[in-house]
Amino acid sequence: MCKRIGIVIGIWLMIALKASAENIDLAEKEKKIYATSENRLYDLKVKLKPKVIESKIYWQEKIDWNEEIKNWNFGSDRDPPSEILNKLVSVYNTQFKVIPEGEFLKIVSSGPFVLTRNLNIDLEEYPFFNLEGEFENAELITLLGIDYNQDNLIDNYLNLEFVGEYNLFDLAKEKCPDEVEQPEYKLKRIFLFFNPVQRSEDNFLFVLKELNFYNLNSLVINEKENYPYPLKDNEKMAVFLKRIQEENPQLVRIDQQVFRLNDFNLPKDFADLERDVLVKRIELEKGEHKYEKLENPTFEIEWVILEPVAGIQYSVSRNEPEITFKKINPTKYLVKVEQARAPFWLVFSESFHKQWRLYRYQKSNIKNQNYLDEIVADYPNLKVKEARHLMKFTPQDIRFLFEKPLEVSHHLVNGYANGWYIEPEKLGLGENFVLTIYFLPQSLFYLGLFISGITFLFCIIYLIYRSAVKSQAI
Repeated sequence: MCKRIGIVIGIWLMIALKASAENIDLAEKEKKIYATSENRLYDLKVKLKPKVIESKIYWQEKIDWNEEIKNWNFGSDRDPPSEILNKLVSVYNTQFKVIPEGEFLKIVSSGPFVLTRNLNIDLEEYPFFNLEGEFENAELITLLGIDYNQDNLIDNYLNLEFVGEYNLFDLAKEKCPDEVEQPEYKLKRIFLFFNPVQRSEDNFLFVLKELNFYNLNSLVINEKENYPYPLKDNEKMAVFLKRIQEENPQLVRIDQQVFRLNDFNLPKDFADLERDVLVKRIELEKGEHKYEKLENPTFEIEWVILEPVAGIQYSVSRNEPEITFKKINPTKYLVKVEQARAPFWLVFSESFHKQWRLYRYQKSNIKNQNYLDEIVADYPNLKVKEARHLMKFTPQDIRFLFEKPLEVSHHLVNGYANGWYIEPEKLGLGENFVLTIYFLPQSLFYLGLFISGITFLFCIIYLIYRSAVKSQAI
């Protein structure tokens, strides 16, 4: 199967603002394009993907307990979890001394005590937790209060039975109530209960060495600056977007001109920067041009396309359909479209020719068709799947000479390819349908073969007839 995928060269199909494989080969940094008309306007479209690296990044890079201890409360808890409610009686009589020493926190206590802190940490952004401490003849109960429905109330507690590292995000998902449809995993409170397990005339010493939340994945701005991924905090999103605009990384070079991030239309928040496509309108002269994807520390460039500006401006939906295509032969392709709820672009990356036509496939019951079921490749970034190819020529395709193609606009796109703007509702196609892309001169070839065959047969019959007539004459 891998070998078949490796030698596939035919068609990539894409929808609104998606690139075709011929358009940008992600393994190839530099390609050539050819502008076919004088000084034509193009929309340069770039889809970015954040570079996520494995790097431990902390909620607080380095805790200074001289400052951090100001955020904690000691003594009895006003609203304790039921797990330790019955153990808090003796807390009122406890005498303790707090000794912050920079990276460590020492607490000398005559008995049990409670240590609490209010927080607001998104566990998807900082999913991991590490707690390290030293204590003898005592137990430490750690409870973390989680808010799932964004009402600032604790819906459940995570009970950590021992010191060490935890994946809090996974634990919070397991504890999420079934009635919460779209949960947010917000850590609102941390609760430490230090409880001696035996009596002693001496005070107890508790040393807190590490208490922090962190992420193993990060986004890089430069060698000295990175952020946790995914970015869930709105303030950090705003800071990241501001910083990346200040860095202004390079993205694409066309000929000698370099296009940077700030040259494109930028969204207002980072979430849209991940999802949307950057657009820059440029003008190219007729002739050959070189373009190249450029390296930068923050983004991978998923694809780049040059889309000629049409005389009519078409609207395109973000709700893109699923595409499955099958190559029947070099002149014929089948395309299954599913969930087409809005207009979209269908791009066929063969050299543009006005004789490429688009037809509605005659068999309308897609569910009973299995010719597109054997998938050999899946391109999730393009929402495109590729079915196993055939190499089958069907002279019956001569019928396309007499069949009316779909009345859709056929355009030169990406500087060389064929593009059709599909409006399913206007064309009466529904949401799920199958199309045929066909090179019409192939039908003329079939017609020529038919005429040549008839002529050849006529000649054979004529020669046999002449031979028979001569035999009778002799």
